[in-house]
Amino acid sequence: MKLDIHPGINHPEHVIRTHAGMAHFATTGPDGTWCSECALFIRRRCAKYEQLAGRQGKVFPAETPSCKYFEPKGKTHEPR
Repeated sequence: MKLDIHPGINHPEHVIRTHAGMAHFATTGPDGTWCSECALFIRRRCAKYEQLAGRQGKVFPAETPSCKYFEPKGKTHEPR
């Protein structure tokens, strides 16, 4: 489900391509990356959205351009 935006306004691409349930706007992640390539995209939902909102987000297409919270699958985190 795309965001509910006013049809009479010329919105930027990152708003138009964003789906409900995303943690941030689409196309704000690394160039050429998709939600399907993100470690936080689990069962077609965004785990980062759940962490930030405190509730489960909506299912959205895996071919959505990634957001600023993109983490490549398989990335290992260094202990702090």
